[in-house]
Amino acid sequence: MKTTVSKRFPNASVTLKNFFDQMQIEVADLKINSAETFHKMKARVLVSWSKWPDVINNYKASIQEMPKALRRMDFIKESLAQIESCEADLKNFIAEIRETSFQDFKDGIDKRLKGADFRVKALQLKFKEMSLNLDELQERTLVQKFLHGERVLSARENLQWRRKIFHCCSGLFFFYLFVYAGLSQTTIHVIGWTYSIFAVSVETCRHLNSTFNDWCCWIFEPIMREREKTKINSAVLYIVTMWVVYLLFPIEVSMLAILFIGVGDPVAGIVGVRWGRIKIKPHVSLEGFIACAAACGVISFILAGFLFDKTLSILPLVLFSMAAGLVGAFAESSFKKLDDNLVMPLLSAPCLWILLMVFGVI
Repeated sequence: MKTTVSKRFPNASVTLKNFFDQMQIEVADLKINSAETFHKMKARVLVSWSKWPDVINNYKASIQEMPKALRRMDFIKESLAQIESCEADLKNFIAEIRETSFQDFKDGIDKRLKGADFRVKALQLKFKEMSLNLDELQERTLVQKFLHGERVLSARENLQWRRKIFHCCSGLFFFYLFVYAGLSQTTIHVIGWTYSIFAVSVETCRHLNSTFNDWCCWIFEPIMREREKTKINSAVLYIVTMWVVYLLFPIEVSMLAILFIGVGDPVAGIVGVRWGRIKIKPHVSLEGFIACAAACGVISFILAGFLFDKTLSILPLVLFSMAAGLVGAFAESSFKKLDDNLVMPLLSAPCLWILLMVFGVI
């Protein structure tokens, strides 16, 4: 499935860039040192720059034609914010020129900016910066995909509530299936192997056939990310790793690891994207790390205190929960280049196994 190729954005981008370049040239050698130059500048601004609202509004409208997933990207939001900042500067500059005499204008600028032509130079630099930003925006990979009519999905930097809900519900489903559904081991194995083989088969076919891949991207668009169009889908890693953990580790370890990835990981993502400000790694915020540790700690407290066959008393339970929470948080944030759906269960499970043995739960 492909999106309609839009010509409005590249045309609007070129027009706006040319406009910024023109304004940059017009103010390049301008000096506000006499009434004559002031009146020349005033005439130039009021006549030559009279079209700027239409040019900027057309560019903004072209952005709104982009897919929602692309418009939610931080670099698109930053670009629009820069445009609006420049637009505000232009409005103030033109209003200042139109409403004041040369002497009033010069005196006012002297008081605020210590030089009548300082504002003009600052505006010139703004035009140059905006021209460069427009070039950089068009070179973005996602923008290029949009311009070529390719489907644009969401990115990690955006909150996908449907993806988070699906992620959490899947973890709870596996938790129920493996532990509380009352199924025989044979039945669980049949379901687990069938589900895993089916997921791997679909993923393999998707990468071998572009038409099937486009169809899958269209079907699963609400819960897919842009990078998953050409790389392994996180859901496949999620399914396979949970099944591997169940097969290799004691049930207590499996219970913890499944809920860590099913609940702790989405909590870390939500808090990190929405409120994360302090970076401890390029892909990890302190706020997200703490949220993940807290969520995994609460899960550990509930399971080790009430749901395991052998539960802990209060002091060992608190210590175990704190240690297990840190294990989950470190596992979730450990490797930037590897999918956390793969790393978090496989890295946390052995550590949790050791912890459970140390505290005498297994």
